[in-house]
Amino acid sequence: MICAEEKPGKDGVMIYLNANGRLDEAVAAVPVNVGSVIKPKHPIGPFGFRAIVIDSEGNRVALHSD
Repeated sequence: MICAEEKPGKDGVMIYLNANGRLDEAVAAVPVNVGSVIKPKHPIGPFGFRAIVIDSEGNRVALHSD
């Protein structure tokens, strides 16, 4: 349940979505689907790669791949 004062947005919790094996495709699809890429694909140490995007509703999301 979301309270009236709680709103999704770029400053809230960042969820990670699995884009394993297709991270480049997922990042390329972001602007086509009215989102924006905040931080392009980059390594995150031994955990693989991620890109940080804003989705079409204004939420910050990390796309992750090994």
